[in-house]
Order: sequence, then structure tokens, then C-alpha cells
Amino acid sequence: MGGISVNTGGRGALDMQPGTPRRPGEGGQEPFHQQDGVTTGPIGVREPSGVEVRLGTRTARSRARAERRRRAGRRTVVVVASVVTGVVAMVTGGVLVAIGSGDQEGAGDSPPASQAEAQGPAPRSGKPVTIIAADGARYRVAAVTGGVSAGGEPIVQSSPLPSGSAVAYIDYVLSNPSDQKVLFDPPGDVFVKRALIARQARGRCMWQAGVPESMCTPPTQSEVMRRIAGGELEAGDGGDKYMPPRSSYLVRAMVEVPVDKRLKRNDLRLYIWQKRFVSGQYAQPAPFPG
Repeated sequence: MGGISVNTGGRGALDMQPGTPRRPGEGGQEPFHQQDGVTTGPIGVREPSGVEVRLGTRTARSRARAERRRRAGRRTVVVVASVVTGVVAMVTGGVLVAIGSGDQEGAGDSPPASQAEAQGPAPRSGKPVTIIAADGARYRVAAVTGGVSAGGEPIVQSSPLPSGSAVAYIDYVLSNPSDQKVLFDPPGDVFVKRALIARQARGRCMWQAGVPESMCTPPTQSEVMRRIAGGELEAGDGGDKYMPPRSSYLVRAMVEVPVDKRLKRNDLRLYIWQKRFVSGQYAQPAPFPG
């Protein structure tokens, strides 16, 4: 992958819930009652108790009024039903539009880089080592694994590797556990068994106090393999990079001299020894996972 390399030299919608449409007569309104028709006998003359009473005209008027009331009632019911149906359609349509709009907006949004998901889970690592730099910056280092390059990673050699040689590397997690950004300055350096360094390159491999005498550190180059937590590296002045608060990255430290391709993880160690990171005289180891 195209990582960031550091050459360390001799070190390492509208919220609306539609209700149930009210039926005519609900919601405090008086229910609409259809007027029953007036039942009468045949239009003509009735003779109750021998008294002649003419009902034809009054009965016809009553029936006409009742018929008008029935017709008006039917029109009122039709109008109310039409209004309710229209409101229901409008409300339903509004909800559908709001939901659709929200889904479309959500689908096009992406979280900020600082909140984006990491590029993979944190790898299994050894016991982390917390260090405080001379300027007060805090770092945490945890070794993951090591070995020789199987190909595909950037080769730090400017010339072809000799036959039977390979590039040694160590992967480790570098974290900024503080709430402030810190300079991206990988503190880990690869120590290799001297006998496995190409003979012509052993003069470039340095021993450090606190490290077995059989091991030394050649010039090392480091690069970020992927982000584990927090935001991406932030650009600074002069090409510097900064680690945002609570961020961590998988870093690969590779040696710049050929090693025997038969090298195994047990032939490697990760140490922090630069005076910027270590106040004492001895290098601090960052162990591999057991």
C-alpha cells in the first residue's frame, strides 16, 4: 500500500406521526343524524272522532321538508368524507415524502475522517510500552510481528538484493493516548542478529546498551501500513505529520540492509533507544505477543 514513509536513518425528515383520521362525529363535533321521514297515511281527509281534518297540504309540506333535509344530509356526508379522504391522502403523502427525503440525504452523507471507521481491527500485539518524549509528547508502542518481506512491500534497497537475501521488518502499533496531537515520529527500531546481516553491511549495524551483544540495529525506514483508530495523520509545516488525539496506526519498520532470507521472528527485536524517547541509558524493549 502507498504508506507514509519516515526514514529514521540509524534508528527505528419532518418528524410527523399521522393520527387516525377522524370520522364524522368524532373530535367533539355533534354526530350528524339523518332526519327520519314523517310517516303519514294517504293524502286526503281523515275523520278522527267525527272531526273533519284536512291534512293533505300540511302533510305534503312536512314530507317535502324531510326530503330536503335528507338530501342536504347526504351532501354533507359526501363533503365531509371527501375532506377527510383528502386530508388522509395529504398526510400520507407528506409522510412518504419526508421518509424518502431523509433516506436519500442519509445515503449521500459520509462521516468525517476523524469519525470514520478504522481500516481493520487492531492486531494481536505484545505488552504495550508507554514512552514520554523530551517535549512531553506521549506515545504507546506494542510489537505485533516480524520477519522477512515476502514481496509486495516497498523495498528500501536502491540496488537489487544479493542472492539469498531479503528485507527484515517488524510491525508494531503506534498510538497517541493523549488528548492532544503529537508529531508522527516512529520511535521503534529493528534489532537483528548480527550474524544474519549481509557481511558487507555489518559495519552499518550499531549495538546499543540494554540490547544483547549479538544484536544490532541497521538504518531503518518506517511507514504506516493502515489506520487502526482515530483520525488520519494531519499535515504540518515542512512536511511533518501529526497524530490526532486517541489515534493509532500499524507501522512497519524495515531495515535498509540485506539480511539472510532464512531470518525468523526470533531473530528480531523491537527497541526504543533514541534519547528523545528514552531518558535512561538503556534501550527499552517492546515484546512480541507470546
